[in-house]
Amino acid sequence: MGAPDEFAVDVPLLRKIAHSVDEVGKSVDGAVGKRTATLTLADGRDAGWSAADALRSGATVWETFLSGLHTRICGLGAQLSEAADRYEQADADAARRHRMRGD
Repeated sequence: MGAPDEFAVDVPLLRKIAHSVDEVGKSVDGAVGKRTATLTLADGRDAGWSAADALRSGATVWETFLSGLHTRICGLGAQLSEAADRYEQADADAARRHRMRGD
């Protein structure tokens, strides 16, 4: 690390965090995929239940929310990975400029 007034990014750590976030997103998606069938009743099994429509509606809303959560989490992982790429490139560009100037 540099002086206290310098900004430094630990690129390998940022990549590790990005990977971890992506793994969380994948686990949310996997959990939703495994549980989707259990969120609703099979056709005909809800006959006579007055709450069946509310159950189906609630399950659809919950599934939509979790699907969106998965998308947002994976998007965050991708953004963190892209940020790591940009920091790494900026560092490489700065080093190249310093070498060219003889610093």
